[in-house]
Amino acid sequence: MGIFKTIENTVYRKLLIFLTAIFLFGCKEPFEPDLPSVPQGYLVVEGFINAKGATEIKLSRTTPLDVKKTFKAELNANLKVEGDDNTSFSLTGLPNGKYSGTGFINPQRKYRLRIKTKDSKQYLSDFISVKITPPIDSISWQEEEKGVQVYVDTHDPQNNTIYYKYDYDETWEIHSAYSANYKVESVSPTGLIIIVPNNPSNPQMFYCWKYDTSTSIILGSSAKLENDVIHLKPLVFIPAKDERLGIRYSIQLRQYALDKEGYQFMEQMKKNTEALGTIFDPQPSLLKGNIHSASDPNEIVIGYITATTVEQSRIFITQLQLMNRGFNIYSECPAMRVPNNNDSLIWAGVPPAWPHNAIMQGPVIIAYEVSDARCVDCRLRGGINVKPAFW
Repeated sequence: MGIFKTIENTVYRKLLIFLTAIFLFGCKEPFEPDLPSVPQGYLVVEGFINAKGATEIKLSRTTPLDVKKTFKAELNANLKVEGDDNTSFSLTGLPNGKYSGTGFINPQRKYRLRIKTKDSKQYLSDFISVKITPPIDSISWQEEEKGVQVYVDTHDPQNNTIYYKYDYDETWEIHSAYSANYKVESVSPTGLIIIVPNNPSNPQMFYCWKYDTSTSIILGSSAKLENDVIHLKPLVFIPAKDERLGIRYSIQLRQYALDKEGYQFMEQMKKNTEALGTIFDPQPSLLKGNIHSASDPNEIVIGYITATTVEQSRIFITQLQLMNRGFNIYSECPAMRVPNNNDSLIWAGVPPAWPHNAIMQGPVIIAYEVSDARCVDCRLRGGINVKPAFW
């Protein structure tokens, strides 16, 4: 009986697994959403009217979900910033749908953006008041077990700002694992590898710098507080073993004041773009900004224009300031000693593997230290070998 019971349980178990597999994998059908077709996409307007500096606006069009290209620049448009006192200045078109221009902004007046696209359609933002952004009090950081958290502090003693937006640029220094003391000069038609000392006048390959910019929407609000204070607002978290913490890291932060409507628009944009992915996340909703079509009130335009000043601040973090120095380029860049003969060098993958150092026995090179080319030339890791002016 025990044997038959075991067999019976095994059969039931296999049947259950079979039925579960059918439910999970056999009953799925592709879902094709029934979405309205928009021949040239909705106009997307990004940027703000800079009350103390150059105004930069980016125009693009939305693309269908089934199109891989996600950015379609809107080119050859005419943009103008207009004041309610009949003053105005134009923006100049730049590559990739960007437009830039500088003009006098009176903080006591209201301003709007006028857009005329290449097909002669016109769009207008609402007139908006100018916001003055308070200075950044400090950018701080705290080393934690898993990495470094960067924060910002600010306040407005007049309690006039309340709503804030942030973005930033990152720069970090990287070094190659090995100096390129030697290089492959050529490979002859017969396959002979010619290795020579590297010329010091060649482009610098040991020191490079890499760059990135924020992609998430970072907002802060003191609306629920008695005083207009933003304290230890998280900006970016850098994992302990991240390359950015390997040598020296810098973040340049920009702070913008928003009006309440602009903050609500950006908050909804953040929910629509960053909080989706599960059935428990909020569903995307229509973004209602302050930009409208002058000819068709039913046409959807995505964007919210504000007028504000910008405050900036920069800090540096060096590896020596950290307790947990987790990044180690040598773990990714082992060096192999290869005998100085053609067959061994070919076996080691030279080139593109790089024979960067020689092992001498008297005046004779008996072997080379060989590593991956990206471990010798920092440019192959996405670096730029020109030191930035602020470094």
